[in-house]
Amino acid sequence: HLMQAKLARNIRHVKWSFGYHVNIQERAAKFHFNLLLIYSFKTDLGTLLSYKLLLRSFQLIQFIELTISD
Repeated sequence: HLMQAKLARNIRHVKWSFGYHVNIQERAAKFHFNLLLIYSFKTDLGTLLSYKLLLRSFQLIQFIELTISD
């Protein structure tokens, strides 16, 4: 569970960095985290790829929010 805990810390940091505190954003984060749990943790490479996917998802959410707020 060491890799899992490390990834969870990284995800919390990513969430904090982008300032995700709204309910919808939290749900989106949990959804992506669940995807990580399903697909990651088999290999270090799988974890790395999933983390990149997670970052891309957060960037997409951020982009959508910027678009909506303008």
